[in-house]
Amino acid sequence: MENVTFRRRNKLKKRFVVTDKVLLYGYPGLSDGAKLTYLVLDGFDWEDETGLRKGFAFPSKAHLAEIRGLDERTVQRHVQELEAAGLVTREGRSGQTNIYWIEDASEEEAQRCERKLIGGDKNVSRNNTNGRKTK
Repeated sequence: MENVTFRRRNKLKKRFVVTDKVLLYGYPGLSDGAKLTYLVLDGFDWEDETGLRKGFAFPSKAHLAEIRGLDERTVQRHVQELEAAGLVTREGRSGQTNIYWIEDASEEEAQRCERKLIGGDKNVSRNNTNGRKTK
Protein backbone atom coordinates (compact mmCIF):
# COMPACT_ATOMS: atom_id res chain seq x y z
CA MET A 1 0.00 0.00 0.00
CA GLU A 2 3.00 2.33 0.36
CA ASN A 3 3.26 2.83 -3.44
CA VAL A 4 -0.29 4.13 -3.76
CA THR A 5 -0.76 7.80 -4.56
CA PHE A 6 -4.15 9.33 -3.84
CA ARG A 7 -5.22 12.23 -6.02
CA ARG A 8 -8.14 14.40 -5.09
CA ARG A 9 -10.13 16.58 -7.42
CA ASN A 10 -10.65 20.19 -6.51
CA LYS A 11 -14.43 20.41 -6.71
CA LEU A 12 -14.33 24.19 -6.26
CA LYS A 13 -12.63 24.84 -9.59
CA LYS A 14 -14.55 27.31 -11.68
CA ARG A 15 -14.20 25.35 -14.91
CA PHE A 16 -16.58 22.55 -13.95
CA VAL A 17 -20.10 22.31 -15.32
CA VAL A 18 -22.46 20.76 -12.79
CA THR A 19 -25.36 18.87 -14.30
CA ASP A 20 -28.50 17.15 -13.14
CA LYS A 21 -28.34 13.35 -13.10
CA VAL A 22 -31.72 13.34 -14.83
CA LEU A 23 -30.02 14.75 -17.93
CA LEU A 24 -27.48 11.93 -17.85
CA TYR A 25 -29.78 9.03 -16.91
CA GLY A 26 -33.11 10.24 -18.27
CA TYR A 27 -34.38 11.52 -21.59
CA PRO A 28 -33.99 8.23 -23.49
CA GLY A 29 -34.92 9.91 -26.78
CA LEU A 30 -32.15 12.47 -26.46
CA SER A 31 -28.87 11.62 -28.18
CA ASP A 32 -25.60 11.68 -26.28
CA GLY A 33 -24.45 14.42 -28.65
CA ALA A 34 -27.41 16.60 -27.69
CA LYS A 35 -26.68 16.02 -24.00
CA LEU A 36 -23.08 17.14 -24.52
CA THR A 37 -24.25 20.19 -26.46
CA TYR A 38 -26.54 21.01 -23.52
CA LEU A 39 -23.54 20.86 -21.17
CA VAL A 40 -21.54 23.14 -23.46
CA LEU A 41 -24.43 25.62 -23.60
CA ASP A 42 -24.79 25.44 -19.82
CA GLY A 43 -21.08 26.17 -19.53
CA PHE A 44 -21.70 29.53 -21.21
CA ASP A 45 -24.17 30.52 -18.48
CA TRP A 46 -21.61 32.34 -16.36
CA GLU A 47 -22.35 33.93 -13.03
CA ASP A 48 -23.27 37.59 -12.95
CA GLU A 49 -21.72 40.13 -10.59
CA THR A 50 -23.90 38.86 -7.70
CA GLY A 51 -22.71 35.26 -8.14
CA LEU A 52 -26.00 34.02 -9.62
CA ARG A 53 -26.37 32.36 -12.99
CA LYS A 54 -28.44 34.18 -15.59
CA GLY A 55 -30.23 31.16 -17.06
CA PHE A 56 -29.31 31.95 -20.64
CA ALA A 57 -26.37 32.00 -23.03
CA PHE A 58 -25.79 33.31 -26.53
CA PRO A 59 -22.88 31.56 -28.23
CA SER A 60 -23.04 31.29 -32.00
CA LYS A 61 -23.69 27.94 -33.64
CA ALA A 62 -20.28 28.24 -35.27
CA HIS A 63 -18.61 28.64 -31.88
CA LEU A 64 -20.56 25.70 -30.42
CA ALA A 65 -19.59 23.60 -33.44
CA GLU A 66 -15.94 24.57 -33.05
CA ILE A 67 -15.94 23.61 -29.36
CA ARG A 68 -17.67 20.30 -30.06
CA GLY A 69 -15.55 19.53 -33.14
CA LEU A 70 -18.71 19.17 -35.22
CA ASP A 71 -20.29 20.95 -38.15
CA GLU A 72 -22.92 23.61 -37.53
CA ARG A 73 -25.71 21.46 -38.96
CA THR A 74 -25.04 18.75 -36.35
CA VAL A 75 -25.12 21.33 -33.55
CA GLN A 76 -28.39 22.67 -34.99
CA ARG A 77 -29.88 19.15 -34.81
CA HIS A 78 -28.73 18.86 -31.20
CA VAL A 79 -30.38 22.19 -30.35
CA GLN A 80 -33.59 21.00 -32.03
CA GLU A 81 -33.50 17.82 -29.92
CA LEU A 82 -32.98 19.91 -26.77
CA GLU A 83 -35.88 22.19 -27.73
CA ALA A 84 -38.17 19.21 -28.35
CA ALA A 85 -37.21 17.80 -24.93
CA GLY A 86 -37.92 21.15 -23.26
CA LEU A 87 -34.33 21.60 -22.08
CA VAL A 88 -33.56 24.66 -24.21
CA THR A 89 -35.71 27.49 -25.45
CA ARG A 90 -34.19 29.28 -28.41
CA GLU A 91 -34.93 32.94 -28.98
CA GLY A 92 -33.92 34.18 -32.42
CA ARG A 93 -32.58 37.69 -32.80
CA SER A 94 -32.28 39.40 -36.16
CA GLY A 95 -28.65 40.00 -37.08
CA GLN A 96 -27.39 38.60 -33.75
CA THR A 97 -26.75 35.20 -32.21
CA ASN A 98 -29.67 33.31 -30.73
CA ILE A 99 -30.35 33.45 -27.02
CA TYR A 100 -30.57 29.97 -25.54
CA TRP A 101 -32.65 29.84 -22.37
CA ILE A 102 -31.31 26.88 -20.42
CA GLU A 103 -34.12 24.96 -18.76
CA ASP A 104 -33.88 22.47 -15.92
CA ALA A 105 -34.94 18.87 -16.37
CA SER A 106 -38.70 18.48 -16.17
CA GLU A 107 -40.23 17.22 -12.96
CA GLU A 108 -42.02 14.47 -14.94
CA GLU A 109 -38.73 13.23 -16.39
CA ALA A 110 -37.10 13.43 -12.96
CA GLN A 111 -39.84 11.26 -11.43
CA ARG A 112 -39.69 8.77 -14.32
CA CYS A 113 -35.92 8.60 -14.01
CA GLU A 114 -36.12 8.12 -10.23
CA ARG A 115 -38.62 5.28 -10.59
CA LYS A 116 -36.40 3.63 -13.18
CA LEU A 117 -33.19 3.99 -11.18
CA ILE A 118 -34.60 3.00 -7.81
CA GLY A 119 -36.68 0.21 -9.28
CA GLY A 120 -33.64 -1.28 -10.99
CA ASP A 121 -31.23 -1.12 -8.04
CA LYS A 122 -31.76 -3.82 -5.45
CA ASN A 123 -29.45 -1.96 -3.02
CA VAL A 124 -31.74 1.07 -2.82
CA SER A 125 -35.02 1.17 -0.96
CA ARG A 126 -37.50 4.03 -0.93
CA ASN A 127 -38.34 3.27 2.69
CA ASN A 128 -34.86 3.98 3.97
CA THR A 129 -33.77 7.61 4.10
CA ASN A 130 -30.06 6.92 3.71
CA GLY A 131 -30.57 5.13 0.38
CA ARG A 132 -29.45 1.67 1.54
CA LYS A 133 -31.51 -1.40 2.23
CA THR A 134 -31.72 -2.48 5.81
CA LYS A 135 -31.11 -6.12 6.65
